[in-house]
Amino acid sequence: MRLINISLTICCIVFSLNSFSQLKPGFRKVDDFKINDAKVKVYFMDPIVELSTAFPEFETKPDPEKNKLLQVYLANHDLYLFSFTSKDGKIISYVARGNPEQKESSYRYKLDIIDGDILTQSRDNPLAVRKTVNNLNISGEFFEHMAPFQQPRFKKVTTANIWGNIIHINPYAPIKDTIEKLIQLDQTTGIPEIKAP
Repeated sequence: MRLINISLTICCIVFSLNSFSQLKPGFRKVDDFKINDAKVKVYFMDPIVELSTAFPEFETKPDPEKNKLLQVYLANHDLYLFSFTSKDGKIISYVARGNPEQKESSYRYKLDIIDGDILTQSRDNPLAVRKTVNNLNISGEFFEHMAPFQQPRFKKVTTANIWGNIIHINPYAPIKDTIEKLIQLDQTTGIPEIKAP
């Protein structure tokens, strides 16, 4: 494992360079793949970028305060969107987001399944959640798709020193695998109720 010290300044610089390629404020496309005849586009909402935008003074805050703000943000916001489009054009949004009821759990994220495209929904007329999968097998606070980890020199980094802590950078592949299996179940037999670990 390599250990690299990454500053928030790098994160902000990389984001400003990549911001023009964003589809909609907050979401950035990071992957696409197929499930049978259906297409899935994957978007990521970078928590550090969102915090830096919401709090311009975020970079100058003490490290413990940054950590606390990140925890609060992760417990209450979207992280990944898997936008499923069937062969006949029907769109289903599978949204991995923080679960404030489980913010102390190692499995702090849930998957909300929404019939429709949340990227184009109106704030005045939000789409309803059809089903929620709690205890989603996703954990962590720092993710491969965060802006600083997108630079080529950081691609093989598995840990980093951020805000005075050695952190694990959660890879995308297991997240994709988990959600892809749930999408397949939702499209065939249905997703069974998952008991808390």
